Amino acid sequence: MRRLLGKASVIFCLLSASHCSFASNINFYTDLKKTTVLTALDTIPGTDSYEFFVSNNGSDSNDGRSATSPKLSISSLETIISQSTVAGSLTALNLERNSLFREQFNHLRSNVQVNSFGLASTKKFARISGMDVIKDWTSTPSARNVFQYLLTHEIDLSGPAYHYVLIAEIDTLFEQTHPITAVNYLTYVSTLEQCNRLPGTFYTSNLTVNPIMIYIHPTVGAPGNNRFRYEVTRRNYNINGLYTDNATYENLFLQTSGNGYGMLAGGRNTLVKNTIFQGGGTHHTVLKSGTIDSCLFLPGTKGLTDGIDAVFYNAEGKDGDNKISNTMFLDARTAVYTHTNGEVNHKSLVLNNVYAFGDSTVAVNGLSAYDTDSVDVSNCYVEGYPTGWYGGATKLNIKNSIFRNTNQSAMLLLSKSNVTSQVNISNVLIKTNGNDQNQNAANGWVAYGIRGLHNNINVELTNSIIHDFSTYHGEFQTVTTVQVAGFLKANHNIYICDVNDNNSVYMYLANNSGGRGTSTNISSDYNAFILLRGSKFNWVAGPNNNGESSLATLSEWQLLTGQDKNSIIIDLRNNPIGLKAIFVDPDNGNYSLAQTLQADSVRKIAAGIINPPLFYPNRPLGENYGIPFKTPGGFSTFTGTTKSETESIVNWKTFNESDFSSFSVESSLDGIHFLSAGNLKALNDGKNNNYQYSHTHDRIDSIFYRLKSIYTDSSVLYSSTIKLFSDFSREFKIFIYPNPFQKTITVEHPRRNSGEIRIYDYIGRLLKIIPVIARSSRTAVSLSNLPSGRYFVQWSSKMEKLSGAIIK
Repeated sequence: MRRLLGKASVIFCLLSASHCSFASNINFYTDLKKTTVLTALDTIPGTDSYEFFVSNNGSDSNDGRSATSPKLSISSLETIISQSTVAGSLTALNLERNSLFREQFNHLRSNVQVNSFGLASTKKFARISGMDVIKDWTSTPSARNVFQYLLTHEIDLSGPAYHYVLIAEIDTLFEQTHPITAVNYLTYVSTLEQCNRLPGTFYTSNLTVNPIMIYIHPTVGAPGNNRFRYEVTRRNYNINGLYTDNATYENLFLQTSGNGYGMLAGGRNTLVKNTIFQGGGTHHTVLKSGTIDSCLFLPGTKGLTDGIDAVFYNAEGKDGDNKISNTMFLDARTAVYTHTNGEVNHKSLVLNNVYAFGDSTVAVNGLSAYDTDSVDVSNCYVEGYPTGWYGGATKLNIKNSIFRNTNQSAMLLLSKSNVTSQVNISNVLIKTNGNDQNQNAANGWVAYGIRGLHNNINVELTNSIIHDFSTYHGEFQTVTTVQVAGFLKANHNIYICDVNDNNSVYMYLANNSGGRGTSTNISSDYNAFILLRGSKFNWVAGPNNNGESSLATLSEWQLLTGQDKNSIIIDLRNNPIGLKAIFVDPDNGNYSLAQTLQADSVRKIAAGIINPPLFYPNRPLGENYGIPFKTPGGFSTFTGTTKSETESIVNWKTFNESDFSSFSVESSLDGIHFLSAGNLKALNDGKNNNYQYSHTHDRIDSIFYRLKSIYTDSSVLYSSTIKLFSDFSREFKIFIYPNPFQKTITVEHPRRNSGEIRIYDYIGRLLKIIPVIARSSRTAVSLSNLPSGRYFVQWSSKMEKLSGAIIK
């Protein structure tokens, strides 16, 4: 493993997203060039096999046994597949790519494989949508902007909590070219007044009556025009009714599902591969046991309380092996959820190369598991969820992963009653986001890094980074790094205190009900404690035990408890380069140790991630944004600098480089209209490579760049757009001269109403503060009393900071 984050086997590019619900103007592309057509089933020894074909261009009068004689509808095969001569045999149902099948997909039989065929359009999917097209919308008398329809739906009163309705708004202008992103799911609201006030919403008053009135407030115009149509899915309670063992599904695009089930028929040994789920709130995609590989889950209706995308349910003991790999979840309330009915236990859950981006307005848990014997989480990225990991297992291993912008608990660890849970966390990066506007009041306004609530949870934390971040100013808000009521072993980690004002970070907390409450359950050493912002670390093992509730210095903690004898603390609060004194580029996700004195002290104790990430994946939102998830390689960073007012240099890195043909550097003056600035041929040698391109242009203050990667199959991928300012533009940089100097320097800086200049030595100690005259652009500073050496000069105003290095 050379990198913290692994590579997935599909590539996702979402372009021109106007908002987080993925409206119609996003462009989606998935590379399936390595996907093969279903192999001949009669090659399987000793197995009777049947193969059927369905196409929008077919006819139900055809026999459906070949691609040249396909059926027109899936339902036309129901009777054939149910026959005793076919049932129980290995059956392949081939759906033509880019065809739309508007019918329920509900095969209650074993051994059904579903694939798509049609080599002429290898990047298209077979589309299945069980949604009903509704045209007869009428105006609502009591609401000016709302239209209504009397909907008939099935009711199972044994479980009304699972009833809901989904309504999709389809932009027919984009549907033919971008069928996936032409769909926008309306947001559910709880009152007719809200629906009337908010475009893009819908409302239902009561789901336990039949028929039921539904109301919509279109995003644009009124229903019935030529551009938008509206489709409805009804969901009933029968969420566990579609058990099908040994089923395989590939190359499908599922828009919710027929009759509101919101899932595929699953059972033991289900395989779902190269499939796009659109609609969210699906609940129970895979039942009992199975594998999800190279899939994409797109968001659906906001406002629903049941919004779980991938569920493994009742994985029945030794046969309960479940795996999700190379898969992305966007804006799911909970991306992955495994549980049982209380009578059986999972054997294992494996999550590898899973990426979950949460919408902070609806997100709950990123990844979660209950009643599970063993869980392995590796090479995963979770961002924007209140809780990144929720749940536990007898054995829980989390490694080589990132949990970012969690505002409650990055990891909330649970356990089975009377069963000891061993949790191993290694090579993990955690960055909390303890801001007041996102906090849960029931959480006591506390953000946690790792939290184990039961005294039978033992945690071993090694070679990880926990960055406790908060901008909250309140008196009672705190950030707790690790709270474990069982035994904690924590070695070779880096902890970062990055909180506001006089707030502090609590390091070790063991005061849960049943917890031991003192340092006797903690073994900690060879750690680095970094003070970036805030007043201090608090080393707290228990509330009132042996004076351990208010230890404010590392030396006090070491003396009283005997822990962290070889650990260090580094104060960067006045260091102008901040965390770059430790890491290469932490703002963009590069946590490699820098070449500085402070980083050298961290190296000596072997603290930090062994295989650090090189970048943060970009969330697939925004103009021309993409995520390089292409096997076996991709590009990881794209940066640039200006060498002069007429020359810029851009740099990018690739990892495991293959399948690349060339790179095109594109430039723009407005960030919208791009032209090619030059091309480089790809090395394509399977290695990690560094590229650089110099671009000569007209004299300008700023310029935009993006990188266009061109693959051998002619597909393309765009990087994020970067904006560079001219190093010689005085509005964006300070100029210090003479340099080297002897006694006095002159600092040229932007004109501001107020500002100051600070002088630091090389290790970050503040030496001098010089006020700047209002609206001046030049300040002289006497430094005659300083010894020879290297220093940092920092100019700052209320809104900005600029710095430079000088030598005496």
